[in-house]
Amino acid sequence: MENNELSTLIRAFTDIVGAAFESAKWYKHGMHEDVYETGLYIELKEKGYVVQRQKDFPVFYKGTVTQKHFRMDLVVMLPSGNNIILELKAVNRIDDQHRKQLWSYMRLTNTKYGMLINFSPTIVYTEKFEYILETNSVKRLVI
Repeated sequence: MENNELSTLIRAFTDIVGAAFESAKWYKHGMHEDVYETGLYIELKEKGYVVQRQKDFPVFYKGTVTQKHFRMDLVVMLPSGNNIILELKAVNRIDDQHRKQLWSYMRLTNTKYGMLINFSPTIVYTEKFEYILETNSVKRLVI
């Protein structure tokens, strides 16, 4: 990853986390994930990001677009042309089922980055991931 792409990615992840905290602060705890999604969407738009909300994205098979689509909670478009899928939850605890849902979306739509955001009853929790096309695998990002 080039330095420019890395700094853009770090800034985007930082802005997303800040926007998630702002949404959680405004709505307080105990809301449905759709409510937090609304605040997060507005915060990111106000920061200048191009964000798609509840948008259908095509599923790929060996590089070919299929007739199948998935609906993503939020997708943040980066200037590099890469996207970040934001999968939102409002549960007590994140588990592998939640991670696998995001990973599937990333693989099936060839989306390079993903972020799982949980608006739990006590804290906003996030995990960041990168999809590696060459190996069709997803790894956790620590940045």
